[in-house]
Amino acid sequence: KPGPHNQQWLHSRFGMVSDRLQASIPSGITAENLVVSGFFASIDLYEQPSVSQINAALQLMEESGLAGLAGRKTETLSYGQLRRLLLARALVHQPVLLLLDEPCSGLDAASRSDFLNALNRAVTEGKTQVIHATHHTHDLAGSIDHVLCLEQGRAVYQGPYPPP
Repeated sequence: KPGPHNQQWLHSRFGMVSDRLQASIPSGITAENLVVSGFFASIDLYEQPSVSQINAALQLMEESGLAGLAGRKTETLSYGQLRRLLLARALVHQPVLLLLDEPCSGLDAASRSDFLNALNRAVTEGKTQVIHATHHTHDLAGSIDHVLCLEQGRAVYQGPYPPP
């Protein structure tokens, strides 16, 4: 039954990208199955996806410049490629809220730029809201327009980004 107390309903409303999630990607999963797993709020496939779910994942990979990774096992991909696949996984089911926990950590400059460009496209084209936790303001996507800055657990600024 849909509703805020149903775990599956809750998972269907959110997408997430983090380095911890990336560390939990199992070996042997293909790039497209990783993206499809976003429909099931899992990091692997434990049930058979529908043809429409597979097609949605492949289409999103195409739109995100990741189509060339289809069929490849995740253990053969670069750190940056995996992070962009996790973004596609988080967005494949068109969540209401995207939670980003240090999504640029460990990325080189080119991968960081690719990730932030993909994130900006997704946010400006969709209806997804973003909560982006980071220690580095240069890691914020250009589509971020409000921030909450904390120092030692206390709010020191809350408002438009960049600040006036």
